[in-house]
Amino acid sequence: MSPACYAKGMELFRSILESLSVPQTRHAAMVHLPIALSMLGPVMLLVLLIKGKSAGSFRTLAVMFFVLAMVTSFMAERSGHAAADDSTVDRDVTLSEAASDTLVEHRDMAERVAWLFAGTAVLTLLSAMPMKSVRIVTTLLALGLSIFTLGWVAGTAHLGGELVYEHGVGIPATENNIPSSDEQEENPQTMPSTQDQSPDSDPSSSPQPAQSSAPEQPHHDAPKHSTLVKSRRPAPM
Repeated sequence: MSPACYAKGMELFRSILESLSVPQTRHAAMVHLPIALSMLGPVMLLVLLIKGKSAGSFRTLAVMFFVLAMVTSFMAERSGHAAADDSTVDRDVTLSEAASDTLVEHRDMAERVAWLFAGTAVLTLLSAMPMKSVRIVTTLLALGLSIFTLGWVAGTAHLGGELVYEHGVGIPATENNIPSSDEQEENPQTMPSTQDQSPDSDPSSSPQPAQSSAPEQPHHDAPKHSTLVKSRRPAPM
């Protein structure tokens, strides 16, 4: 590896670590793994149901899969608590009533995702029993629970997106957006244009009255002086 590629790789790695140090960014990165695993869960159980008794090591892989989904969802849920605290409590930000209700609902749903994955893992483990009826029933129950978990995770993710895109919760640059909106109310784009036009108009307007009045004043004063002189000449006579 060339030194330039190594330096770019290290710079990219440092930038990733810096972004993950922000609670909001870390939560946004971690929630995608449980979402992806919840989408693959029903597929795993469908394959397990088709294979039946001959699933063998694939059943063990499915159990490990749902255990991994449970762990990642728990980590994402904890990172969500940190992101919410950093967005509200640490910054002393008071949310609106709608945003607060959405945040509470999102948090309550997220806390149950790990338990749903744990229940699916237990049912998948019970499907390894030798009795065919028990194996089929537990696999079907695990499949149904995984489909329910997929819908639950989708609803939780929808509430999270609503918090970010509709209520602005969890955006690290929210405070920087407030002064920019105030500047837009002051119409900063029109201010330079008026200032640019005023210097051009003032020099052109101010000298013109001076130049027009300068020749006019001597011109009007001369006739007045001449009339006074003419009126005074016949006085001695």
